[in-house]
Amino acid sequence: MAVVVLSDDKNQAYFPKFIVTFGFIQAFGTVLLLPLDISNSDGSMCSFTTDFCDVPFDMELFWTIMFWANLVMLTIVIPFTMFYYEADDFDFSGKFRFCFQIFGVVEV
Repeated sequence: MAVVVLSDDKNQAYFPKFIVTFGFIQAFGTVLLLPLDISNSDGSMCSFTTDFCDVPFDMELFWTIMFWANLVMLTIVIPFTMFYYEADDFDFSGKFRFCFQIFGVVEV
């Protein structure tokens, strides 16, 4: 992954950068969950060792967690982070107050 730092964002805006990095990891995790599900369902892991055959992964739980995490990221975390990044206040509490007002979570 390439790191691009603009002159406006140097040594600041760590929260949006963390959310973007976490979003990439979550997207790659969603894609890589499919081969894990396939290998767990057909029993091909049994050819390597017998330890995996006794307790297979609960893939329905993994998919449910990933789908809910994607939903929360897309509907709550990413819009909140966009409003936080675009806020003009310079102090931390002012930016959060602005984000909550715009996002409609808290009416002040």
